[in-house]
Amino acid sequence: MKPHPWFESTTDLVVMSHHGRADAKAHAGSLEALRAAYLAGYRWFQVDVVPIKKDLVSMHAVFGWRLGYRRMTREQVSRRAGYQVPTLAEILDDPVMRDARWNIEVKSRSALPELIEVLKLTKAVSRVMVSAPGHPKIVREVRETFGTLVAVAAPVHHGGVFGRLFLTPKFDHDGMQVFRWFGRGAGARHGRGRVRVQSWTIDGPGQLDECLAAGCHPVVKDSDDALRERLESIGRWPDVPPAMQRRTDTIELEPRPRTPVPPSPARPIEVLMLGGGGWRGAFGSIGSVAYLRATGSWQHIRHVVAISGGSFVAAALGADGVDDEQPSPELARLARRMMALRWPMRLAFLPLLIPVGLLVAMPFVLQGRWSLLWLLVPTVSLFVGRWIVSLEWRWMMRGLFRRARPRAHGRRYVVCATGRSSARPYFFVGGDVSDLDPGARGASIASGPGGPVEERWGRMVPGDWTWADAVVSSTALPWVNGFRTEADPTLGSAGAAERLIDGGVVGIFGRQWFEQTLLGPGTGDTPRTLAIDTGRKHRTGGRWTERLMGFLTIGMLSRWVQIALDASFRKEIERATRAEAAADPGQELMNLVRVAETDAGDHHEILALRDEVLRRLEHGRCIVRRFGLSGLTRRNCLTTIVVAVVACTVDIEHEPSADVVRYRLEQVGRELQMPGELERIWDEL
Repeated sequence: MKPHPWFESTTDLVVMSHHGRADAKAHAGSLEALRAAYLAGYRWFQVDVVPIKKDLVSMHAVFGWRLGYRRMTREQVSRRAGYQVPTLAEILDDPVMRDARWNIEVKSRSALPELIEVLKLTKAVSRVMVSAPGHPKIVREVRETFGTLVAVAAPVHHGGVFGRLFLTPKFDHDGMQVFRWFGRGAGARHGRGRVRVQSWTIDGPGQLDECLAAGCHPVVKDSDDALRERLESIGRWPDVPPAMQRRTDTIELEPRPRTPVPPSPARPIEVLMLGGGGWRGAFGSIGSVAYLRATGSWQHIRHVVAISGGSFVAAALGADGVDDEQPSPELARLARRMMALRWPMRLAFLPLLIPVGLLVAMPFVLQGRWSLLWLLVPTVSLFVGRWIVSLEWRWMMRGLFRRARPRAHGRRYVVCATGRSSARPYFFVGGDVSDLDPGARGASIASGPGGPVEERWGRMVPGDWTWADAVVSSTALPWVNGFRTEADPTLGSAGAAERLIDGGVVGIFGRQWFEQTLLGPGTGDTPRTLAIDTGRKHRTGGRWTERLMGFLTIGMLSRWVQIALDASFRKEIERATRAEAAADPGQELMNLVRVAETDAGDHHEILALRDEVLRRLEHGRCIVRRFGLSGLTRRNCLTTIVVAVVACTVDIEHEPSADVVRYRLEQVGRELQMPGELERIWDEL
């Protein structure tokens, strides 16, 4: 398989100099040592970085830091070291070593902020590989910030040093640096794919021959001349390919023509679908509605359909007494209330520790005697814990929405749920329902040749419900009891009372868009739809997680449920994507905006290599997809709003400039009473 461009050479071999040509006059990692090795013909270099005050310097350090250096300036460090210590930025942008490739080894987690900042500013960013043997987080942050623009090497957990994968990585690494004793095994296991195995530190022809026989790339100590002569004699001495030698390597590698943005779409957006994802869905929906309001598109929205996390916004705007023509004040209040739930949310799952504690205490209580209490007590306590969690979640939702009831006029707000017994879609509908299909309202059942015919696909929730009931039901998986429907004897078995759970079980947006029973007649042949998807891909976990799940029946059942939900999610995404096709910009039937993941059809990961807006958007998506139930921090919440706004801008306005994106964030920040905060988050990405 083709390697990362960092590994491309004229001989398919990379020979890396370890800190340059060090001698009595040139210290390891100094600019003089690196230039000396460059003039000797080396083009790949490894440098250790040490964090100092607001910067990074190139110095060899076993643990990646030196005592007291974090509080020193570059001048103070140089005086203590006795020579001019170069900063990382100076090395990367050195005019003498224009086509050099750099492996930056980071051994201290405190160096991460400065590393990200240096890589954002340097013109040599695509000539860099980052390795962090003991800190997978550093490698992950670099990959999430820069995508594949920057190569990354595997840490110890994922094959570094020993060439063994102790934990399965979440993403593919480009290189694997191992000690030479383990080079042969690592080369046999990993050196045949995209990953390139480097062996360190090679000193002498014998070690070089072993390294090449193992299929590894040598890391050379002190730029050994004898090793270079040996490689030249067998035609393996590498150089940078000519096509890459004059590359300028800025983030925006080439200008890209942009599609003119139509001032107003010929077909306005009439249907807004707010996807699930818990808190991600809630804050992503807030950003999306605020964007529509800022751009003047909100006035055309006739239907707001939501599931799971998206139901928070539908409940806030669809309540009686709320002026949804000016949604921003209500959205700002909702955001503040949800962010205030950070600690209650963390404490909500403490009751689940009760069965674990009882299970641990049972051997000491029973003192070896067999009893049904071994099974009875943990099981009962598990159900008690589940009941407490359900009450806590209901308490939090009622605190957010109080006793708000749906209004019967204006826009139609729909929150989707699923019957736990029948798997039938249910809908909490606020707004005028006079134009809906009677069968969908549950008011009557048509008769056919074989007798009464049930509704084709779902029904509205009748009875006296509040928006808090709708949100609890639409988020009821797996520890929450949702709204209980009323029994309807006229429907027979189909009218039996049942609990409602998350609407995502029957598809990403239920079936409102594809069946359109709840949408009523549109202003045109087919209403244009904006779908906000905040779901994330199903992840199976590492190898040890898989083995552990194999011993746990509950874990296996949970995994099967996740797979089933993910399959339904992917199916509906494909159907939604097919509805996007249109001949002209602005004429799409559907705009599908992904907040936590990248839509493969948009190719954003590839375009991010040369577009700063898309690079930041991809970095933001990586942060959002890690935003779980317990991650209700202000930074996560604001980042989700920012990503939703930028994703809508990119998808709807067709590749806008960086100035347009910043202007939209300023508009939304004013709408949500967060002046300057969204732009600050955007600048940090």
